[in-house]
Amino acid sequence: MARGYIPVDRDQQFLIPPDMREWLPENHLVWWLLAVVERLDTSALHRRRRRGGQGRAGYDPDMLLALLVYAYCTKVRSSRQIERLCQTDVAYRVICAGRGPDHSTIARFRQEQAKVAARLFADVLEICAQAGLAQVGVVAVDGTKIAANASRHANRTRQWLEAQIADMFDQARQADEDDDDRFGDRRGDELPAELADPAARQARLQAALDKLNQREAGRARPAKGDIWAARVAYHQGRVEEERRRWRAHRATLGAGPGMPPRYPEGQGVARAQARLAAARAKAQAATGQRRPAQVNVTDPDSRLQPTANGWVQGYNAQAAINHIGIIVAAEVFDNANDVDLFAPMLDALADTATHTGPVGVVLADAGYCSAGNLSLPGPDRLIATTSAATTRRQRPSPTDPARAQSRALQAMNQALASPEGRRLYQQRAWTVEPGFGHLKTNLGFTRFSRRGLAAVRAEWHLITAAANLLKLHHWHPAAIATT
Repeated sequence: MARGYIPVDRDQQFLIPPDMREWLPENHLVWWLLAVVERLDTSALHRRRRRGGQGRAGYDPDMLLALLVYAYCTKVRSSRQIERLCQTDVAYRVICAGRGPDHSTIARFRQEQAKVAARLFADVLEICAQAGLAQVGVVAVDGTKIAANASRHANRTRQWLEAQIADMFDQARQADEDDDDRFGDRRGDELPAELADPAARQARLQAALDKLNQREAGRARPAKGDIWAARVAYHQGRVEEERRRWRAHRATLGAGPGMPPRYPEGQGVARAQARLAAARAKAQAATGQRRPAQVNVTDPDSRLQPTANGWVQGYNAQAAINHIGIIVAAEVFDNANDVDLFAPMLDALADTATHTGPVGVVLADAGYCSAGNLSLPGPDRLIATTSAATTRRQRPSPTDPARAQSRALQAMNQALASPEGRRLYQQRAWTVEPGFGHLKTNLGFTRFSRRGLAAVRAEWHLITAAANLLKLHHWHPAAIATT
């Protein structure tokens, strides 16, 4: 039996040189990740680095890439936090071989890799395909709203931007007049303190105004009255539909004694009429009003996005995921409406087909349902025509005589109502939804670190590539040794 503790002697010097390979176990993620980076084509990163000149030698881009990917895999986003971990965390110290870069180098490299992030995602996907994990017989497409590196309270209207720019010019003119009074024809030593920063601020506001002009020219914003008028028409159709259902129901019951019903035309008609009355009141109040367009002065490319927890200033991140959880296509858009993004996601799947092969069936929820998306050329698809709850309650009957439907919508309803269609569509919930949950919960990716659509798209490709690497390490850790 031991009579003491293991000695804790912090003054003991190393008797032999330390070996970094003994710092981590052989099956640690770091060693596997370094082997992956060795197999990636990083020539584009090396071409952007300057070598052979004066000054201190730069850091190896392969090391910086492995460091950045491992940081994303461990829920670390801040470049300053990565710098600290390179001094205190053994895994980070192994990646950088004890020569940790400063946060400025890490931040600059993250900006430089934006142009090769899509290539990195494709290379990782190819490795997954070689390991047999990038199967695309059935893939599910969906989107999630991710916050931008900007506050939603920084949205401004055209009137505010024009007033601020005019105020900047007035301040500059007043400052020039004051300088003329103080110095005459002479030049002062330096600008007044109040003019040092407003020049940059004026340029930022002008850029935001230019973005607003492009947004207004690209797509006219409907008036509030037009929006509510469309909702009134929709609820009118719902009232007529509920009435037809009530008449059909009464016809099956027949006449008989009993108390008069509480709702003369049924509870469904009463609810539909209440919604119609509310929509008519909103339409009357909004007549002639037009929603002013807004742009965010911090990140002009970001937009207000609706989520289950309210509005968020951010982007619509789209992904196509197979049944294993491998992300086979990933894109980011500023459009909050999924129905406009189905065609671009089909194009993204077509681009990755060189690595994965042709897609068999694409699954999507009702947010992507439109006549155009149902008839687009491309792979077979199952797009829900109603909400998920309604789809689960849908009877096997493929047609509804009380509702006029287009031929494409009827065909899709028939496909969804068939036993094979039901079996396939049930896969959507346990493929794409857990994928987004893994990104947001396990990897902690709930906000973009960079600003601008091109920058956040590169960051989305990086985080999805890291997610695929974790899946590959979990399902097939020997894939790097066998490919």
